[in-house]
Amino acid sequence: MGSKSSNLIHILTTSMDKISQVNSDFEINDIMEGLLNKFTNSDLTHLYIYDNKKQLLYSKKENAQPLSMADPMGLLGNAFLTKKPAMYNYPISEKYFKAEIDNSDKIQLKCQMIFPIIEEDELLGIVRTNRKIYHSKQYTKKDLELLNSLHTFIVKIIHILTNQKNSDKINTDEINEKIKATEKMNNSVSTKSDLAFFSNAIHDIRTPANALHGFLELLEDQIDDKRLKEFVKNAKESAVFINTLTDSILEQTKESFTQNQLNPVVVSSVKYFSQITNMFSANMSDKEISYLTYIDPHIPKEIQIDEQKLKRILINLIGNAYKFTARGGRIEVKILYDKPTESLEISVVDNGIGIDDEQQIKIFNAFSQADENISENYGGTGLGLSISSQYVELLGGKLELESKINFGSKFYFTIPVSVENASQSYDNFVNLNKKVMILSHNLENPNIDMIYTYLVTLGMPKDKIVIGDRFESDTTHLFCFEDSVTDSLFEYVSHHKIKLLLIEKKLFSLSNKKEFSRLEIVPENSYYGNFVHSTVFSEKKKRVLIADDNKINITLLTYMLETDYVEIDSVLDGESALKLLQESQQKENRYDIVFLDNNMPIVSGIEVLEKIRMFEDKHQLEPLFAISITGDPKFVDADKNLFNTIVKKPFNKQKVQEALYQANNYQG
Repeated sequence: MGSKSSNLIHILTTSMDKISQVNSDFEINDIMEGLLNKFTNSDLTHLYIYDNKKQLLYSKKENAQPLSMADPMGLLGNAFLTKKPAMYNYPISEKYFKAEIDNSDKIQLKCQMIFPIIEEDELLGIVRTNRKIYHSKQYTKKDLELLNSLHTFIVKIIHILTNQKNSDKINTDEINEKIKATEKMNNSVSTKSDLAFFSNAIHDIRTPANALHGFLELLEDQIDDKRLKEFVKNAKESAVFINTLTDSILEQTKESFTQNQLNPVVVSSVKYFSQITNMFSANMSDKEISYLTYIDPHIPKEIQIDEQKLKRILINLIGNAYKFTARGGRIEVKILYDKPTESLEISVVDNGIGIDDEQQIKIFNAFSQADENISENYGGTGLGLSISSQYVELLGGKLELESKINFGSKFYFTIPVSVENASQSYDNFVNLNKKVMILSHNLENPNIDMIYTYLVTLGMPKDKIVIGDRFESDTTHLFCFEDSVTDSLFEYVSHHKIKLLLIEKKLFSLSNKKEFSRLEIVPENSYYGNFVHSTVFSEKKKRVLIADDNKINITLLTYMLETDYVEIDSVLDGESALKLLQESQQKENRYDIVFLDNNMPIVSGIEVLEKIRMFEDKHQLEPLFAISITGDPKFVDADKNLFNTIVKKPFNKQKVQEALYQANNYQG
């Protein structure tokens, strides 16, 4: 056992002995915070306990002021809502930082860790550690891992401080083993000088990346067009990935630690893969490459995977395909799901320069490329494929290659996944009394085959699908490529209420034109399986409005709802919510569900709902399904009765899904 882990175990044992000899909650709290300070080499630590009924975070520290979580704010509020640990080495530069919450002690703050304490998916409390400005080190993943090794112990302490489960024995052996295992992983780090160099390099890269992300967020707030917002989101995703990519520099110096450790998280399958593939849409369009993305519509809604490692693999493979494919070429990405084996079959195929048999043998070696001249002509070191190969093996598969000079390459692998939500991402078509047409003057366009494949996979009979260069008048659902766009066609489609999806050749080649601004448009070089489904699917999308003045709440709720067949809008104040709801009540496409916070500026959530209920009564309209998301413990029964159900903060995904299920089965 290393001397450091021995010292940590000694600190833990000594602290436990002290706790067993005192009766005061204040003393137990002080001992615990002192222990956490020593474990994480921090200057100031807070152990907060969560009171669910009062919606408060409080501390068993003398004269400590409780923090209301009725309207969570700051970095602490973000951790409260997401229930995920976070590490901030420049906290005051973070978007959600609130000095009065995140630096309530008014110290010269250098860095901070926030670690929610969870038991059976319920929040028990939060640990927050701080280092002051004079501290020589920033926090690393090592500190988070050490804190995580104490999770079981912290849970027991919180139970003691809240007079629950006092008799439960703390398993010191289990905690000691976690400490030793964590220390062993962290000891695999390379030399300090290497890490210092790489850490500085990472900081230098991250600074402009963070600035880029900040400007994109400002731009996103000023844009109303949904498609433009989606492109800005893709750009933000790229900026975030720059930071993730720089972490890989450190990963190479921590080989035995990072490359042998998985960090699985639950992801929304289609959203996760489409965000990755769409990061390349603009570049593919500029290079006039036919870029085809197929994500199996029957893939489970949610899977558990190491999202960063799999993302790194896909970005490396798609990036390589882009780099080595000539202008006007073709790249196809496929993500298939095999239900019997619960595995993903992933491939990236291009018709680029290809790799000869001799070079294929060493292509996965670090710093190797098929030809020394390639590095000069195309850029890169050849490190990406080596990392990808190692990551695929770590995920339980093997990265394989088929290639031929001048005919392109195919990289592919199969990996197992853990299924969290087995429902398929998109329901099959139910009403098949339709005639679906794919209209284009270029019948060789590979995107036609892609749309056809989605339609057939989702259950549309082949004899109900027509591919042609002339519009057929008995069409009920139309996929029209840009080369077939005419005014007379739009007039006919509009008059006969034919469902229409336009496919533009390049980004904004149609959507920049005023006459098309209200139509559903998707670019060829992007993932559009969701548009194919929504164009033909008979069941009406549920329209959802989220009204909350806290952007964290909106972001989190949107993420939780996006796996379901809903259309989401959001506003930051009650006045805007009321305006949208009143306007929609007078239209055919009304909102079906509203998530309402109460404490909003201008007009409160209660006032919004009262006025909407009065409007519904006056015009004999079907009542809107209203879900309260207020965290106010003073929320009285009379106000609660206005709502159909309540979802408390911090948001629990299962509770949100249950509320949505109630809404879907609501009879009014």
